[in-house]
Amino acid sequence: MSLYLKEIIQNLHESYDEGKKIKLFLDLDKVVLDISKGIPIGLVANEILTNSFKYAFSENKASNELKVSVKRKLNSVEIKFKDNGTGYNPEELQSGMGLELIQNLTEQIDGSLEIKIDQGVEINIEFPIVD
Repeated sequence: MSLYLKEIIQNLHESYDEGKKIKLFLDLDKVVLDISKGIPIGLVANEILTNSFKYAFSENKASNELKVSVKRKLNSVEIKFKDNGTGYNPEELQSGMGLELIQNLTEQIDGSLEIKIDQGVEINIEFPIVD
């Protein structure tokens, strides 16, 4: 999972950085997932990260940062995506297809989704796993 996410992050970073000088901070525990969870997580990560790279950052800002962590817990995995970008209006987000996709895919893996807007956007996803 961590290698898969790292590849997604690097590909999107190369595609969307465009002078924004986005600093990446990755803290990725080694996690092995069944494909039934891996594919939805990859799609969720792609959606969240694409939105961050495209909309969160400005070329005028001194420090653009994107943090991604994957933490293995006893019976679950927690993935956090955090940017220090401009944030967004939560009312506008409610109508977006991207959020609906993220919610549906998170439900598909029996996960929980938490979104915080404070000096950027933080999205936390936690889902159960079985060894």
